Amino acid sequence: MVQDLLGKERKYLRTFKWAGFAGRSTVLAVTAAFVFAGCIRMPLSGPQKWPAGGIGEFCAGDEPLSAAREAAGKASRLKREVGNRHAPDKRRKIRELRDTAQCIFAAHAERGDTEGRYLFAITLLSSNPRSSTAFRRPPNAKQVALRQLRQAGLQGHGRAFITALKVLPSKTKGQWIREAAKAGNVEAQYELGVAHLKGGPFGYGIRRDAKEAERWLTMAAERGSGHAAAALGSLYGTGAPGVARDKRRAIRLLEPLLENPPKARHGGGPFHTVHPTQLARLYCAVSQKDKALVMYQRAHNVGESKAREIMKRKCPQKFRPRSFVDSTSAPAGLRARRRGNWLGSRHDRQYQSG
Repeated sequence: MVQDLLGKERKYLRTFKWAGFAGRSTVLAVTAAFVFAGCIRMPLSGPQKWPAGGIGEFCAGDEPLSAAREAAGKASRLKREVGNRHAPDKRRKIRELRDTAQCIFAAHAERGDTEGRYLFAITLLSSNPRSSTAFRRPPNAKQVALRQLRQAGLQGHGRAFITALKVLPSKTKGQWIREAAKAGNVEAQYELGVAHLKGGPFGYGIRRDAKEAERWLTMAAERGSGHAAAALGSLYGTGAPGVARDKRRAIRLLEPLLENPPKARHGGGPFHTVHPTQLARLYCAVSQKDKALVMYQRAHNVGESKAREIMKRKCPQKFRPRSFVDSTSAPAGLRARRRGNWLGSRHDRQYQSG
């Protein structure tokens, strides 16, 4: 009985083995047929090689950067249009456009142009070494790109500084931030100030020092950095060892940023914004209750659920519980709270004064 079962098992195994072999052969045959028929995209000639005479072989480099940006944009749009299709003619066009753009970027980088150095480095870092339509890459592409980014960052280019910070190894990031900040890069000065506030591993190994943070953030804020002004205002609002608390100075720094918030930083990274609740607390601390009331109203309108509780605790003499009533028996001005105008209308003032 056992021998019969073992014999049947061996028979089934041989059957499955031959079935698997036949299935694999069929798949390979069908794939080969599709490849020869041109239905499956195959690389034209592999990735493009870096020319021996330099990238200057493809253009004179006299064109402006706007022409290079236009060529790179056309190549990107054409690449999205082609997708994974074969389309050899369009792929050659993509190659030509990207060669032209990279050549112009390289020519401007050699002349010392800051934007040209940054854009040329981006073409080296964004290239896919396996793609047949990507930008060309020299053998030491990452080292060349880092050198261009560092030179542009030391010349004051903010995006080049942030990109180099992302590419550099972790051990050298703190040194790069200090070097760029001393050279006058605004983004580096802000980054160094934030690093001094955080300290330790969260601050790229830079020691925690609020006084140094105040110095670098002040330098960046004076040169127009909105994020540095917001961080400096928060520092004065809370105080720190070595930095005295100054609510009025914090208000002067944060008030303009509420109407004109700073834009998001290129490439991410730390950034500071101003919230109405933050200003409302500062107004309450300096006894400007009317302005605090307006800030809490704005906080409530943008979805701050704790605005009522904070208002009641921080500004009790200005808080009116009935101003938050929303019923059909209340005047029309109070019922407008759901439309984002629950305070400040003529009906509300009459209802509260009564």
